[in-house]
Amino acid sequence: AVNLFGRGLPAAFPLHHLPPHQQRWVITAGVALATLAVAHQGIVQPLARRRAVLETRLATAQQQIALMHALETTGRELAEYRRHLRTRGESGVLLQEIAAVATLHDVAVNTVAPQPMRPAGRYVRFPIRVEATGTFPAIVQFLHALETSEKPLAVEQMTLTPHHAMAWAEKAPKTLEAQITVSALLVEP
Repeated sequence: AVNLFGRGLPAAFPLHHLPPHQQRWVITAGVALATLAVAHQGIVQPLARRRAVLETRLATAQQQIALMHALETTGRELAEYRRHLRTRGESGVLLQEIAAVATLHDVAVNTVAPQPMRPAGRYVRFPIRVEATGTFPAIVQFLHALETSEKPLAVEQMTLTPHHAMAWAEKAPKTLEAQITVSALLVEP
């Protein structure tokens, strides 16, 4: 017996007992079911497998596009950050810039001495020792200007001492001697 939709049918269901129009209907239904089964096997399943492959490829492509956009954004940000760094060729100009900024802030520069460069990852740190004289507010403004310029310098070390001990005892303007080490990150051009 064959179970069809919850009903038991004999193993060999004789069609000759049915009227001719029902026989045609049963044969047409059987052919239609066989056609659907063949179509499902030959068309629908391969298309479903192909669709799954294409969906996987699409997801991968979307991830790659997102990574490319992130890479482009990171590249633009890196270019913007590099714009704020100096190249090795600008190291001589840097010494002149320090003296010019000091003059703008009423700080007298006595010495600007480059120190040995040292590696700092993909860059080179270029320390500069500056000896200067000025009032405390002037020195603070000078250092602030160096640290906030378009191509900033980092203040690594600073020592302040009274310029003339006698002047500090009197009411004369109080000047300080400053020994400052600033540094710039340099990048290869």
